This record gives sequence, structure tokens and C-alpha cells, in this order.
Amino acid sequence: MSEFAKTVMIGLLLLAAAIVSVSGDIDFLGSPSGAGYRFSPSGGTLRASESGDGEDIFFVGTGQVEDFARKTLASPFAVSYLKQDTVHASFKNLTVARGLFRNQEERVSFEIGTTRDIKGGTLSGKVINTNRYGAFIVKLNQKTIFNKAMKIGDTFETDVSPDLFVNGTNELVIGATSSGWRLWAPTVFIADVAFTSGQEGAISKNMDFSIPSDRIPANKGRFVFRAERTSGNGTLSIRLNDEQIFNQAPSNNSLTIVDVAGSIVKTENNATFKASGNASYQLSSLEFIYFYNRGPAINATKTFTLTKKDVEALPGTLEIKISKVVGSPTALWLDVVRPDRTTTRVVPQGILETGNTLSVTLTKANVAEGTNTVKFYVTGRGGYEISRFEAKP
Repeated sequence: MSEFAKTVMIGLLLLAAAIVSVSGDIDFLGSPSGAGYRFSPSGGTLRASESGDGEDIFFVGTGQVEDFARKTLASPFAVSYLKQDTVHASFKNLTVARGLFRNQEERVSFEIGTTRDIKGGTLSGKVINTNRYGAFIVKLNQKTIFNKAMKIGDTFETDVSPDLFVNGTNELVIGATSSGWRLWAPTVFIADVAFTSGQEGAISKNMDFSIPSDRIPANKGRFVFRAERTSGNGTLSIRLNDEQIFNQAPSNNSLTIVDVAGSIVKTENNATFKASGNASYQLSSLEFIYFYNRGPAINATKTFTLTKKDVEALPGTLEIKISKVVGSPTALWLDVVRPDRTTTRVVPQGILETGNTLSVTLTKANVAEGTNTVKFYVTGRGGYEISRFEAKP
């Protein structure tokens, strides 16, 4: 074979592969024979679900029946309440001076993560020696927090407003004021000095989650989690949509269940977990379960289109997987409607239990070329979530 012929053949093969990869409504399943197709979902409104095997899930049922669904909200996380003093500066026999020919001061920089946790600071100390020419002066972020003339042996202590701290880097400057007209000598202080800040605040966990609008109003909600108290003896509080729903110490390393009134549960929700009393908790296995009423399904149908070749390949099998049984339904049957509106009622073969797959035989007597429709009907009080709708010739 010539090089030209080889090039043409390779090009044709690539073109054929591209046509197959972008072709329309039939999804080949990769069976050994190469046969098999999956009907495309209907254009109707189908109820979404959070469970199943990853395909469109819809509900067929009758009557009002309570159902529930669960959401995993977060991987393990910690909440704590911090209450402690932090020493930012501590000096023994610190010497500071200021005069015409001498300026000796001490500068200390320290970091504050967030000032919302700062409750204030304290400056304290004792004068070991001084010539008393001027005053002892201390500034925080260029704001004077202490300025006083003192003698040997004097002690001092003053509170510092939390408003003087800043997020990020803070600077403390310790020094003396000028000796004034005494040009020959500077003001000198030798002192013990300490500067601390008091911090108090919560490390909390905030999370948002949503619930499908067709499941609101909910009958009730429920948080389920495990909590390990790692320090302190305070409580754990939970707020849902700004409502306090829990504020106590949960049993250590045991499953905790917190029920929530259905009126608090919304389509868009916000939950906040906090600790108090210098306590720390490690939470895991956090889920939110909500209970709601299932009603009769709307547009509980599927449609699919068959080509002439598809019809010629019949008989085939329609498979339906039940992902969940809700309430107490007693039977399920289907109306298969051909394009000419001829209807055939069929009963799927199989056991109506969660996880089971039911089957219906498709023949030229109940389907035809064109768009066919399957309508679902249920008896009893309840229904079924269906997670797969698949045909094999």
C-alpha cells in the first residue's frame, strides 16, 4: 500500500471516531457485542435527589408520606474558646535615657492576629533607679499610654484600651522625656517593665448548606455528630439561621442528636458552632437530616426516541432501578405510550425493594419508531425513587 493510501485510510478512521464520539441521543454501554443504548431523560420536571448512582433520580408515588434525606456538612473540625494573657515585653533593669546628647529607648514589636479577641492590655513595673530629671514614658502604636515622673522604688500599673491595638504588627516604645534645661545630663530611668495583653474570644465554625425548595417546609431537622472535649469544661453552642438550638456540654465521644423545629429550616441555611468557658471540642461525623412530606409526583414520565434500526433490533428489555422505597407503596405499573398514542399497560418484573432492578420486555407491540413515553403509577401510601431507566435490545 502506498504512503498516500495509508494517510487517507488513517484520516478516514479518525473521522469515523470523531463522528461516533459526538453522535446524538444513544449512549453505547460498552457491552461485548457493542449493542445497548440508554434512553435520554425526558424534558419534564424530575425531582433531584442527593442519593443514588449518579444519574437523574425521580420520584413516583401517591398520597402524603414523610420521607427524609441527609447531608454531610463538614470534615472533622475544632471549636474553642480562648481566654488568656500574653506577655509581649518583659525587662529587668531596663535602662532608658533622653537628653541633648543621648536618646536611649527600647522598641518591641509583636503580632496580633485579630483585635476582636483583645480585651485590653496592662503595663506594669518598678523604678530601680533614676535621676528624676524627667518622666518615664511609654507609647503603643505612637499613642502615649503612660507618662509620669517617678522616684526610686515607685511601682506603676495602668490599663491599656483595646482600641489602641491594631491587627498585625504592633509597636511598644519605652523611653524617657527630655531633661529640659539640664543640658549637661539626660533623664535616666532603670526599671523593671512588663507589658501584657488579655485575649478572649471564640474559634468557631461557620457553614452554609442548601435544601431543595420542593422539600420546604420541612417537618423537622436534626444535627447528628460526635464531639470530643479536648480541654476546659465549657459548653458547645449551635445556632441555625440565627436561632439558638443547642447550648450544653455534649457527652464526650458519644453520638449527639440535636432536633430542630421545621420552621427554622430554610432553603438556604447557615449554621454556627462555638465553644465557651475556655473549652475546646473536636467534632466529627457531622450530618444534617431533614424530614419532609412526599406528595404525588408531577411529570413522573420518561421519554425516549427509537430509530428504525432500534425497532428492528427488538425485543429488548427496559430496566428500572429502585434506589429508595418511601412509605408503604404496594404496587408499580407503567403505561408505555407509542408515538401514535397507543398505550400498553405493563407491570415490571421483580421485587419492589430498595436496590433492586425491575425489568419490562419491549417489543414491536408496545414501542415504535419515534418518541415513546413511559408513565409511572403507584398504589398504596408512598412511592419509589428511581435512579436508573435503561434499555438493552
